[in-house]
Amino acid sequence: MKTYRCLGLCLATLMLLCSSADADVIITFTDDGTHTTAAFSGSVDTGPLGAPTGSGVLQPTSIISPTTGLFAYGGSVDRWEGVTFSSPTTGYGSTGSLLGQTLGGDEFQFNASSGRLELPTGYVSGTSITGALLFAGVTVADLGIAPSVYTFGEGQTISVGTAAVPEPSTIVMLLTGGLGLATYRIRRKRTLRNK
Repeated sequence: MKTYRCLGLCLATLMLLCSSADADVIITFTDDGTHTTAAFSGSVDTGPLGAPTGSGVLQPTSIISPTTGLFAYGGSVDRWEGVTFSSPTTGYGSTGSLLGQTLGGDEFQFNASSGRLELPTGYVSGTSITGALLFAGVTVADLGIAPSVYTFGEGQTISVGTAAVPEPSTIVMLLTGGLGLATYRIRRKRTLRNK
């Protein structure tokens, strides 16, 4: 029982340390060595931004421009112009514009250099948004993604970063180690019972 409590405490601590709870919207770029996926999730409090300044349809529907701080995904949106995004840098990477393939989700765009934020048409403040884009034949290294945090609208943030995907050999080593530990525990219990 003690082992399970310790394991639970370790997992809870790890979740707290690894979570990005400070960010209102999180964009994470992950690659498999050949293709890159950009997934986003979170919510926006539109109260401090006021009413939308316009609406429209995003064309093209999925594009990024890491050098200018652009991330666009979706179709029909409400638009807030003149949003001030504060960040140490304008961009979050070293690549120019790149079209992506939409994998499903909600409309979302932010453009740090032009001060534009776009959310699904009729967006209700604080509602969850999620989505993902695929960039075929491009790795995170090709994009030159650098972790960045953009602050706007009374302390809200958009956090852009990367996530490491373990190689298959690493997963096999972890599973083998776990199996070895489980085998050790079982044998140890049998030995203690037989004494």
